[in-house]
Amino acid sequence: MYRRDVVFSIFSLLFGAFTSTSLFIFPDYLSSIYGYDNKNVFVVYLKLFSCSIGLIGFCLYIYNLYSKNNKLFYMFLFGICYFFVGLFWLNQSMHIYGGLPLILSLSMCLLFSIYNGLFFVLSLLISPRFVFIPFSFVLCEWLRGNLFTGFPWLNLGYSLVDTPFNFIAEYFGVYGVEFLSIFFIAVFILFINFLNLKNFNYKRFFQYGLLLSFFLIFILSAHNYNAINIKSNSNENDFISVKVIQGAISQDKKFVRENILANIDFHLDLMLKNNDNFIPDLIITPETAFPVVINNLPMYVYEKMLEYSKKYSTAILFGAAGVLNDQYTNSLFFISNDELSPKIYYKYHLVPFGEFVPYGFKWFVNNLIMPMGDFARGGLVQNSFTFYKNGKQFKISANICYEVLFGEEMAQVNYKNNPHIFVNSTNLGWFGNSGLVQFLNISRMRALELKKSIVIANNSGISAVILPNAKVEKWINIKTPGVLTFKLPINSEISFYTKYKNMPILSIILFGFTILLYYYFFSRKNIHIAI
Repeated sequence: MYRRDVVFSIFSLLFGAFTSTSLFIFPDYLSSIYGYDNKNVFVVYLKLFSCSIGLIGFCLYIYNLYSKNNKLFYMFLFGICYFFVGLFWLNQSMHIYGGLPLILSLSMCLLFSIYNGLFFVLSLLISPRFVFIPFSFVLCEWLRGNLFTGFPWLNLGYSLVDTPFNFIAEYFGVYGVEFLSIFFIAVFILFINFLNLKNFNYKRFFQYGLLLSFFLIFILSAHNYNAINIKSNSNENDFISVKVIQGAISQDKKFVRENILANIDFHLDLMLKNNDNFIPDLIITPETAFPVVINNLPMYVYEKMLEYSKKYSTAILFGAAGVLNDQYTNSLFFISNDELSPKIYYKYHLVPFGEFVPYGFKWFVNNLIMPMGDFARGGLVQNSFTFYKNGKQFKISANICYEVLFGEEMAQVNYKNNPHIFVNSTNLGWFGNSGLVQFLNISRMRALELKKSIVIANNSGISAVILPNAKVEKWINIKTPGVLTFKLPINSEISFYTKYKNMPILSIILFGFTILLYYYFFSRKNIHIAI
């Protein structure tokens, strides 16, 4: 018995690590290259197969847990390893750039993994049988993404951005994608279970087989329809010429006092140099491309940007620290030729430990040498940035880095402002390459949910132009300085998810979970769902 527990504990850790890799399994961005191109459908379904290995194994793992006495403990080990592997890039920010001793940074990663893994345990705890798992697991994932400011990173749904399940995103968001995929695979596992010749049940086998066939036809048909018919509702002449700057300045040099002026001039040169006679309508820099408080930005920098904006009728969106109510802010500043002074976006959803210090953790922040503190925050819905081209007004909604994780907040901004495109200005130079790939797929899911193009300007990469169908049209590789130019089609359509956010999928989950609980505890037929 003891030997079996040890073996299964090791298996729990290994399988947690394996499942986590499904979220960044293509570091060379094959999924971004091919997207929805039917000519390369093999690569799309290769991605589907790779992600399915993790999801099918995950569901099989849970299914087998119900025959184990220590299922909560095994699930706890699974969750810890799943998050520790998927979030290991946090160690780089704390140890290499933050100056924490390795043992302390690894301990903090482990504690954070334990916290997130507890939600996996909770999903198993409130699910009396395997058939409840699609409902309880997604419900707990939603809780994880909202409690204590929320941390929805490593949602299994993000690994499905290139698969036939993605069509559900514009209606029910990433939680809907996750729910549908787990539900489908759970039905598949139950169907396989009835192939057991010792307890063969023709009636149940036929019922689950019929349900599985229906789901398979529905998912593949909906995916193919979506892939063919996703289009911008704009005219051919409705586009924005975009120029994205990627400085790729390493974090150990970016904020060094002696380098700041050179870094500013480097970004300014990339911004104002016309590449191949490409005159952009909009220039975008990464977060804190100018690593100073806006009041300390050399006057000649602002004058050159304003001169360029007037000469070419170009809008410029650049990152620097701002000031709000006598507190520093993480901000973006917008210059256009029809405005006398820049407009400002103040970051709303601040990063714990990086931009605000949770109560009781001052000691931890004091041990870091990274530039951080308690920043002021702006409102959730701030005015869009606007500029004019050929007499027509274009609207842009901006967010900064971490904010792209929160689909419901972006949906609220999309509903109120209905911008033509979203811009995410970020600096992920603190983290490892796997975190950058994960961030790209998260942003691609947001594009599917909102049916809007998203432009990412990332200091260290991956800077990218993402179309409403989640296809990455152009990008700049990691740690490569450069400029990205593209004529971006616009879209003013409002998606179903934008209007109703997560309420529909949460209603489905709660209703289904309630029905299952009723049959499990009160119906004489509960033997039918005792799996």
